[in-house]
Amino acid sequence: MDRHFSYRSRTLASAVHVRLDDEERRRETAWKVSALSRNSIQVYAENSFTTLTYLPSQGGLYVAATCRVLQLADMAEPIRVLVTGAAGQIGYSLVLQIAKGDVFGPARPIVLVMLDIPPAATVLEGVKYELQDCALPNLKDVVAVTDEKEAFTCIDYAFLVGAMPRKQGMERKDLLAANVKIFKSQGKALADFAKPTTKNYSDGSQ
Repeated sequence: MDRHFSYRSRTLASAVHVRLDDEERRRETAWKVSALSRNSIQVYAENSFTTLTYLPSQGGLYVAATCRVLQLADMAEPIRVLVTGAAGQIGYSLVLQIAKGDVFGPARPIVLVMLDIPPAATVLEGVKYELQDCALPNLKDVVAVTDEKEAFTCIDYAFLVGAMPRKQGMERKDLLAANVKIFKSQGKALADFAKPTTKNYSDGSQ
C-alpha cells in the first residue's frame, strides 16, 4: 500500500501531497519530494513533525531530475566552518571540497567562513565570489574576513591551515618560529570566541 505524506510550505497556503511508491524508502527518517517551490517546508508524517530544507533546485523550483531521498539527520541547522589561509593554495583547495559537501556530506547546510591576512583580502574576496558563482546547493553563506574575532565567533569546525610558507634560504627553525606566533594567536581566538564544542584541525607544514 502506498503511503502519503503531507508537506506544508511556510509560505504556501496549500499542502503538497507526495506519494512514495518505493517500499525501501518508506521510513520515518526519509522522504522523496518531486516538486516544491520553496526551500523551507514543514513535514507531517506518522504523527511526527519536523522542519527540513530541500536543497537541489533549478530556477527556484524543485524538479524530479534533482530530487533525492532526504535524511533528517543531514538537514540540521547550518554548521559554521572556518578555514584559515583560505586565499592560499591549500586553503583554496580545501574550501571548495567543504563547499561541495565532500567533507560534511552533500546535504549538510554550511556557512563557510574564510580567514586570511589583510594583504590577501582582495584575493579572498575573489575566492568568495567564485564559490558563490558555483551555486552549490548546501552552501548557505560565504564569509570572507581578515579579523580573527569575526572569523572564530561561534564556529563549529575550524581548519587552521593558514601558515607562512617556507621561502628559499629559510631554515626550518625560522619557519617554525614564525608559525608559532600565527597559531598562538589563532589558538587564543579559538578559546575566546569559538563554541566550547568546536572541533579543529591544525596543520602548519608547508
